[in-house]
Amino acid sequence: MKWIATMLAVGMTLTMSAANTDEKLPVLVVGSEVYSNVTVTSITATDVYFSHSAGIGNAKLKNLSPELQKHFHFDSATASAIEQKQIDATSQYQHTLRVREAEAKTNLPAATYDAGDVVVPKFSPVHFAGKARLLSLWING
Repeated sequence: MKWIATMLAVGMTLTMSAANTDEKLPVLVVGSEVYSNVTVTSITATDVYFSHSAGIGNAKLKNLSPELQKHFHFDSATASAIEQKQIDATSQYQHTLRVREAEAKTNLPAATYDAGDVVVPKFSPVHFAGKARLLSLWING
């Protein structure tokens, strides 16, 4: 449910910021970085995405000058809340990965030995990280 609320908030922010997209700026200063011939492509509650004379880039709105923050309708409270939700979601994802890895390790049956050869009771190509085709060729000849 939190994920849905977060996505709705981000979607609403993207919709509200659409007015400033495709805006052209001769120069954009972000901290010590200076970008020229800037075209704003997208704005979120936390970031501005743009193309410039040397490629593409993005910047945190909190790192822009106060004038540009106002121009892009930056709200530090909203941005902080969204960044915290992103941090929480990343933490939850990493926790879920650790739990799944631990479960995978504990749920595998022990290998047995038959005449000195290892016999693996459960085989899954997923354990070989994309090398299933190579393994299949090796096994099948």
